[in-house]
Amino acid sequence: MYIRIEHLQAIHYFYFFIGIFTLFSAVFYGLGRIFSYLFIIFCIINTAISFYVSILAKRRLEGYIIFHSSGFILRHAVLIIVAMGTAMLLWNLDILEELVTTLTTVNYFVFFAALIWYLIARIGFVKKLLDAYSDYMIKEAVKLIVNTKKKNPGYFGPELVDENQIISYKYGTNPDVDNAIARVLRDKKDRNTILEALGTIEISLFRQSIESLRKRLEDLKQSGNESEIPKYERLIQRGEKRLMEYEKIFYRKTGKEML
Repeated sequence: MYIRIEHLQAIHYFYFFIGIFTLFSAVFYGLGRIFSYLFIIFCIINTAISFYVSILAKRRLEGYIIFHSSGFILRHAVLIIVAMGTAMLLWNLDILEELVTTLTTVNYFVFFAALIWYLIARIGFVKKLLDAYSDYMIKEAVKLIVNTKKKNPGYFGPELVDENQIISYKYGTNPDVDNAIARVLRDKKDRNTILEALGTIEISLFRQSIESLRKRLEDLKQSGNESEIPKYERLIQRGEKRLMEYEKIFYRKTGKEML
């Protein structure tokens, strides 16, 4: 069972709303209507727990969504306005008993959810679950890239690497490839983003293979194995030529400047 990005977003926004709502309830009721220190403390604890769970979900979303985007900020602004409006409405209607009952129920749910999350995190279950989720999302992004490659053969010219090389790539071994996969995770519906990521991955993996050939050539030179040297020199020259031709098309189609 995997936690989807949509579920993490729902958790983040829900607990953010509850935190803001109980904070305004503490102000309107705790200070204005009944002036109860116990009620104020009750609401503040509820707010703190809600924000804690909301921040936990937000941290797991890092790398998948852009937190400083106008849409992300606007949604939080709307939630603040709605939460404040709800608290003011209940205050104007004088529904104190219903509010306390609602807050008590929500507080129990929030507290026990946070407590259970903390306990299973202590035994490492959460880390395993979220690691499995991350691996799953990476595989889904790679699958999307490979499918796009199949549907657009030769988009940037003759391919540098095949589908199996992309599928078998070990995440975390090449920063350029990792960043390309992360971009696809953030914008899976944009064809241009996926194609650009595909080109970046092919260039990075092929350049990596050329570097391996260079290291092999250096080893041959140091060992004095003259018979194999011309072979590797030819392979490197051909590889560099293929890479240059591919990069020219890639940078022209993506509008990027050639490095």
